[in-house]
Amino acid sequence: MNIEIIKGTFSICKVKDLSKVNINDKFVFISKTDEEISLVCSCNSVPENVIC
Repeated sequence: MNIEIIKGTFSICKVKDLSKVNINDKFVFISKTDEEISLVCSCNSVPENVIC
């Protein structure tokens, strides 16, 4: 595995509704804990109704 620096601006958000997340975007990471669902995506792909 190679580590690569990705150019761009990203947001980290707390998500309640995954149906609004476009998982087909080039860079999307979703993580779930017992307390929340987190989303990392490019700033221009942040869905509505999230907490960033």
